[in-house]
Amino acid sequence: MKIENLVDFLLEVYKLKEIKRKGWIVKVNINEAESVASHTFGMLLLASIIYNKSDLMKNISLHDIAEIKIGDLLPEEKDKELEKKVYEEIVKNVAKDWNLPKSLDEIFRLEKIKELDRLDMALQALYYKEKGYPKEKLREFIVSAEKEIKSKELKEILEEIKKRFEK
Repeated sequence: MKIENLVDFLLEVYKLKEIKRKGWIVKVNINEAESVASHTFGMLLLASIIYNKSDLMKNISLHDIAEIKIGDLLPEEKDKELEKKVYEEIVKNVAKDWNLPKSLDEIFRLEKIKELDRLDMALQALYYKEKGYPKEKLREFIVSAEKEIKSKELKEILEEIKKRFEK
């Protein structure tokens, strides 16, 4: 195991703490929007409370690291092949030694990741609504979550988020 490669990788991934989530900035005009790392934290918190599965949590912590190089893009701007290629480039020196998924396909095989991604987004929309940001601009994030979330336990949480969002 090469500790130097791990430290290089971690320093690279720590850039996610500074990359702001573009959807909140562009669509809601939130200048102090959450970072990609904040979003990952939210997903990890949800996953640890609801599922407590280490593989799921590992994959969540890695699912957005391509954004180090390509930035946080709106869904309509994403190039999935480029994202896969960039992810593989970032993890190539550490994946084997540290038992990390070598591709984004491995990460997204756990279907809960996309649902948790959307649930975190809906919860963040509620958080911003409660901070006084316009409900009409935030509603599309709730609608997007409704389209993705299929599992019973996450739907129940989303229903509570929606109820509070509409107050």
